[in-house]
Amino acid sequence: MLHRLIFKLLVLPLLLPAFQNILAQESHRPRVIQIVTAQTQGEGKVEIYQDKKVEELQNRYISSNANKKTITVYTLRLYSGSTQGEALVQANNARNKFKLLYPEYDVTKRYENPNWKVYGGYFRNKTDAFRLFKKVKAQGQFKGLFITTMQIDYTKL
Repeated sequence: MLHRLIFKLLVLPLLLPAFQNILAQESHRPRVIQIVTAQTQGEGKVEIYQDKKVEELQNRYISSNANKKTITVYTLRLYSGSTQGEALVQANNARNKFKLLYPEYDVTKRYENPNWKVYGGYFRNKTDAFRLFKKVKAQGQFKGLFITTMQIDYTKL
């Protein structure tokens, strides 16, 4: 304990100016991030060395998907009902109401035995679908609202 006290009182005051000098010199050095992100024209050349297997995998992926005509999308299911007389009327009402409130989004009515279903908005990722979900849910117009996925034929788009 006494040794630490002597060290703090005698040695640290001698080392403090040396550390301050080092810190002052480092503040004048350019930072690595600034050097890397600095944009200078006409300097540098980037070469990418890629294993040939990467290109083979890309070609295999492209050829395996060449015959595919559908893509998976996220959509909101606005209505689903199976009551024989009322379901079609309610599905039409849900479709028309969604078109009126959100004209910028597509809406589709489908009969999937034994239910009429209405879907609105088609998105490539769930995040975008969730943004619309929050808007529609806040309105409180559609009781059975949720996000689902479906396969759509992109050749008909």
